[in-house]
Amino acid sequence: MTAPIDPPPDAQPATVPADLAQGLQALNQGDYPTAIAHLEALCQTLPANPILARAQMGLALAYAKTGREADALILCQSLLNDPDPTVSQWADRNLTTLYLEFPALSAFPIESPAPTEEATPPVIDTPPTTLEPPRDATGFVPLSNETPAKRKRRPKPLARPAAAAISPPIAAQPEPSPTATPPAPLPGERVPIAPAPSASVPKVTDLPDRPPTIAWINSHRASTWQPLPPLNPLPIWVGEILATIAVLGLLRLQCQWMLVLLRQLFNFLNTWAYRFNNWLELANIPAWLRLPTFGSLGWTYFDPIGLLVGISGLLLLLSPWLLDLLLRGLYGLKPFQLSALQTYSPEAVRLLQRVGRQMGCAPPRLHLLPTTAPLLLTYGCLPRFSRIVVSQGLLDQLTEEEIATLYAAELGHWRSRSLGLFSGLLLILQLPFSLYVLVSRWGDALSSGRSSRLALLRSWGAGLCTLIAALSYGSFRLLRLPLLIPARGRFRHSDRFAASLTGNPNALIRALIKTAQGITVATYQADANGRYLLEGFEPGVPIAARQAWLLSHCPDIESITTVLAWDCADPARTWLPINQAQPLLGVRLQPLIRYARRWSLLPELDLPQPRPQPLSQAAFQTLLSQTAPWLGAGIGLFLGAFLWSIGGIGEVFRWAPLDWMAGDRALLWGFGLVGWGAGLFLRSQQQFPDAQAQQLPSTGHLQHLWQQVQTAPMTGHPARLQGILLGQSGTGNCLGQHLLLYTAEGVVKLHLTTAIGVIGNLLPARRRLLATGYQQAVTVQGWLHRGASVWMTVDYLRLPQGKTLSSYPTIATTLTVFLLLLWGTITIARGQG
Repeated sequence: MTAPIDPPPDAQPATVPADLAQGLQALNQGDYPTAIAHLEALCQTLPANPILARAQMGLALAYAKTGREADALILCQSLLNDPDPTVSQWADRNLTTLYLEFPALSAFPIESPAPTEEATPPVIDTPPTTLEPPRDATGFVPLSNETPAKRKRRPKPLARPAAAAISPPIAAQPEPSPTATPPAPLPGERVPIAPAPSASVPKVTDLPDRPPTIAWINSHRASTWQPLPPLNPLPIWVGEILATIAVLGLLRLQCQWMLVLLRQLFNFLNTWAYRFNNWLELANIPAWLRLPTFGSLGWTYFDPIGLLVGISGLLLLLSPWLLDLLLRGLYGLKPFQLSALQTYSPEAVRLLQRVGRQMGCAPPRLHLLPTTAPLLLTYGCLPRFSRIVVSQGLLDQLTEEEIATLYAAELGHWRSRSLGLFSGLLLILQLPFSLYVLVSRWGDALSSGRSSRLALLRSWGAGLCTLIAALSYGSFRLLRLPLLIPARGRFRHSDRFAASLTGNPNALIRALIKTAQGITVATYQADANGRYLLEGFEPGVPIAARQAWLLSHCPDIESITTVLAWDCADPARTWLPINQAQPLLGVRLQPLIRYARRWSLLPELDLPQPRPQPLSQAAFQTLLSQTAPWLGAGIGLFLGAFLWSIGGIGEVFRWAPLDWMAGDRALLWGFGLVGWGAGLFLRSQQQFPDAQAQQLPSTGHLQHLWQQVQTAPMTGHPARLQGILLGQSGTGNCLGQHLLLYTAEGVVKLHLTTAIGVIGNLLPARRRLLATGYQQAVTVQGWLHRGASVWMTVDYLRLPQGKTLSSYPTIATTLTVFLLLLWGTITIARGQG
């Protein structure tokens, strides 16, 4: 571009507006060569003015449409310094899109002087005042003919990936004077623009110690309102009954597995005891030196279902007192009086007394947990024996009316009389989880001993604690599955009851979001008790930790709206939280926003209304790939049933080659296993797509996830992230289940595995290597997934001092597929008559 002396504004050529209009018209009609010809001519003859900026914007779009992404990149970088904020923000957004859609541009050589402090463009923290037009097939944001005043306001994105370009080495040049005027470019020469500075790698000192201060609207509560009619609690009761039956079935299955293992162990010991005793008898050894045997093992064949039903009924009746003992012994539970709650929220005290009078009994007893993690929990077998447990972190972080709305939500659980079975199930869930917590603490105590005495014994004891912790944690994860569906249904009733009781849905919205951000800060502070409480009592707490991490880098309302709006827009939002105890937070806040508008209140957040959206063809194929293992298992079972029917026909006609298939259960299980393995193999192709490491940028991945609406959780997005490795060291993280990465864009859960699955993380050498990276800057490469939460399947984790911890998810998946196919084939071949 040339840079002639600026003429007076009224001395501009009369043909400039016409040429610009012709170029933009050709651009809109798809005639990109004509548009480039007109706009390039304008850019070479015009001085710096708004018309030039608009011509450069159109030219950048035409370049992107015709495969000249590098030229579009240069124009976007030059527009970053435009004095018009609308132009600079447009360039900033499209520069981000170019680097996300075309990762190869990160290696495009652009020579530029090192930016000085004065020359560095300021970071725009204010939200854009224009609405981005929809992206085209290239991902580039096109121009809009609307004026800025007519455009809608859009939420601020979480973070922008840095436009980092690798410059070739240049000879050392003398540092120019700050006051020196840069040389004028030659005619036709492109002006190199320095790329935006890349996001710095976070440090441990960057971890926040308190939730962000958000400028809330603080909308008023309703002065007069019509109470909402209560919902029918019958679905909750039915769900809890079905969950109880499922939990008893899983307990019976686990007990039977344990009895089988004990029977095999005792048979092994008896066999060697008999052999040893025979040898002693031949050697004329006295009988009192012979090994004892275990005798009959018939007790290992009994069905434990009757005993389990009796024990479960007893636990249900004693659940309030047993949970009190458990919380007091493991987490330091303390009594909490109404007078103490009065200092934090007098409104909450009034609500407790009011609902207690309506129920005809005293309000629930109050307890306090001394942890910084904000949580609230209600349990009890009967209304008169119920308890409400609150943490000190929640009382310190919320205002009076926000605390009152959360207490009102807990009273909604109490009022619906759905706590009986739920408290019993919660207590059953704590049996394996409490064992996991105890042995984790014992294992850490044994490992931290410094005395050289009994070192071998301590090592064996720590290993045994690690094995028991892994087994008990696996039992806990299995038993929690039936509780997820009734747990999600409870919050719809409790939120509605809280809004109707207080007339303040906006305070409940603020309370839930503040609770989520407080949970994230407690995660940074390595609060072990808070982490155990949030995970062990997840079905009963207001917010789950995994959903709380989504809001970890949201400093204002607009960024929060950006994250939560995805919950409302995703067409698969109804089944995404299938493995979560809480519904999607954005979907959960939608009824509260409707209640606020119903009572003529300004909502604290403005989220789009969830509407059914048709799935595109690509999204439908992705959904099929997501459910391929279950579809494959279903197809296999159908094929087995079809062969059953053929065998039945052969049996009727007494045709020997076919009648053997009638009633053969091996056909069902065998074909089901084969179909499951085949579906798992098909899904792995989309779960772990190939990607070249040198083409992966280090920023912008999370923002890219929020821009994609119709995608499945198991769809892998190759990424390389840099940040601080957080997690629980020691026995409590024996399977690598508590690994987090704090990045400049947000918090990501890490899934680390070995060739034989997560069981390989039990190896001491692997755990010691991983422990060297805690609270340290690391680089992680793998595949990002987004569902109800965001997680990353790790490919490798680069630790400090050049150490690397590899993960093998593809090998583990391939091995699982092979075992399923082999197991199914052997089952079909052996048959079960």
